[in-house]
Parts: sequence; C-alpha cells; structure tokens
Amino acid sequence: MKFQFLAATSLLTFMGLTIPVSLAQTTTPDTIAKRHHLPASADNKARSLRIEKSILGIKNPSTDKIDPVSEPVFTQGDVVALVLINVGKFRKGSDGLHHFDMDMEIKNSRGRVIGSKRNLLGEEGHLLLTDDIAASPYGSLDTNVVNLQPGRYSIKLTIYDQVGGGRASSSKTFTLREPS
Repeated sequence: MKFQFLAATSLLTFMGLTIPVSLAQTTTPDTIAKRHHLPASADNKARSLRIEKSILGIKNPSTDKIDPVSEPVFTQGDVVALVLINVGKFRKGSDGLHHFDMDMEIKNSRGRVIGSKRNLLGEEGHLLLTDDIAASPYGSLDTNVVNLQPGRYSIKLTIYDQVGGGRASSSKTFTLREPS
C-alpha cells in the first residue's frame, strides 16, 4: 500500500483558526543534527511538550487550505489532516532556530498500523517560533493515493523537539465512507 504523507508549518488564518499550508518533506533528524550542530549538553535535558488541542480537517482542493470539520467523517478521495494547535514550548538550537519534526501513523479499526512516516517536516521544521510555540503544525493523509477502503481509522501525530528532547502525541479517529 502506497501512502502519501504531507506536513506543514507555514500558516494561514481561516475561520478564526490558524491553519498551515501543505508541504511534503523527507530530511532525517540525524542529517539535521549534523548540519546544524545541535547541542547535546546537560542543559538540554528533555522537557515535555504540550499540545493545547488537536482538530481534524479536510484539504480544500480549490483553495489548498485545511478546513476544520465538525464531524470526523470523510469520503474516499479526501485529504484528511490532523492539526496540532499551540504546541510547545520548544528550545532553540545554537543557530537561534527551533528544530522540530513529526511522525505520523495510521491505524485501522483493529488497531493495526497500516501506514507510518517519520520526519515529516525535515528542513521546514527549522524556524524561529514566536514564544517557542508551533501554532498549528499538521500532518495529512491523501486517501486518493492510499486507496483506503471505507471504515474507521485513526491518525496519530507525534511532534518532537530536536534540541530540548521533548515530545507529545495526539490522535483522532475518523470514518471514511464511499463517495455518494
């Protein structure tokens, strides 16, 4: 089964929510650490990250934005997104930037992992955050590429601070139905 995972840190505002613009990435944390000489000293002992809340959304093909959904029900062919709201606090690297990344996992109704992707953000996860908070990073799943059958699934994002060592996860369950 082929999966296409997308992630983003670029932000737009929609219906009062800050929503990111989709970007596909492939860089690994090891490559990032070497390239940016991230510190590994005692003052960077792991601290936990906090996710204020998470929401499911659908990618609008005409605007390329993520629209929040009130019910976790999608149609085959939709791009399903899990948006993390106000994640932090992250630590800065020696280059003055925050370095973070995300992993995504998809499970079927029996709890079996049917797809996963590590390091969704790559270089896009190296930026200066306001107040050490990532406002709305997200991961998305294109059900056209995946060819998921109708049923119940869960999507999980784990976001991690590559400098401070903290991490946090959120998951949501959704139903996928056939097109009408």
